[in-house]
Amino acid sequence: IVIYGPEGTGKSTFASEAPAPLFLDLENSTTRLAADTIGDWNDPENLPPQNWQELTTAIWSLVEDKEFRAGKQTLIIETADKLEQSYIHPETLARWPVEEGKAAPQSLDAIGFAKGYTAAMKVWEEFLTLLDSVQVHTQMNIIIVAHARISKVDNLNGVDYSCYEPDLYSGKNTSAAARLREWADAVLFLTFDDAAIAQKARDIAAGKSVKMTTTGNRVVWTSHQGWCEAKNRTELPSKIVLPYGDFWHKKTSKRWFNLTQK
Repeated sequence: IVIYGPEGTGKSTFASEAPAPLFLDLENSTTRLAADTIGDWNDPENLPPQNWQELTTAIWSLVEDKEFRAGKQTLIIETADKLEQSYIHPETLARWPVEEGKAAPQSLDAIGFAKGYTAAMKVWEEFLTLLDSVQVHTQMNIIIVAHARISKVDNLNGVDYSCYEPDLYSGKNTSAAARLREWADAVLFLTFDDAAIAQKARDIAAGKSVKMTTTGNRVVWTSHQGWCEAKNRTELPSKIVLPYGDFWHKKTSKRWFNLTQK
């Protein structure tokens, strides 16, 4: 499951309500939550994974160490964009072949012609395959949290438009955002229940700004809306109004997500 949305919408809190969560917090953003974590940002002797090797080892330990995963039912990775920027891209650069006498590239952009980002997709595939293996061996639920960005969509059937999607690399021929959406059984867009207030014709003609209103509720969009990328492979309602506690344990049944719940 991928959960993404703008900042401050409660993505981590929403994910933490899943059954028996275990956070892999890569950006030190969940210390306020009363949840178990892999590593501790407040303990220099037990920090979360700091590089690709430590990351993959920590995740695979859920398979090898039954005592470590005892009582845990959901692995939550926070966040996909930090994963890409601080683990996948550096690992891609570390693997990039360097000709004798030439300096190693310091960024994927420096490689040119998007070859670096194409190579990064191989590392992404390794990571997603690792998560699939962990899920098969442990039957744990896997949730990836991501921030959102607004991207332009080239509409072949009409006018181009803007759309929310996970804040990952997305190029003309290579897209980590698209691959993550393809991999997931559900992509959930979490946001506030905002709406534009209808304007009078004279205000529109005068070019006055649209006013917004909000109910204060947080909502989850579960299917493609044009303005946001979302999907589910079951029969979720397109829009679900939270509170958080109801989603995983009451409104959500195994036929929706096939979540492991004990």
